[in-house]
Amino acid sequence: MVELDGKAWPLDFAAKHLGVSEEYLRVTVKEIGLEPVGTIRTAGFRRSGRQPRAYRARALVMIAEKAAELREELGPPDPSA
Repeated sequence: MVELDGKAWPLDFAAKHLGVSEEYLRVTVKEIGLEPVGTIRTAGFRRSGRQPRAYRARALVMIAEKAAELREELGPPDPSA
């Protein structure tokens, strides 16, 4: 169990906070092999008795920043393609 100190986030929180899709974060975390630092207690999972995995917040911020850089560099998708 990780501390609630803001240094580790579950993916659902990170997606909302960083403005990226949770699915994108999940796929990217899996592809780069980012390991969770532990689990974290959240109200949404309490009833099921599970705790979501928590990842280093800094790493998740870096993923979102790189995605934004790519969007900016590549521009919007071409609808005619």
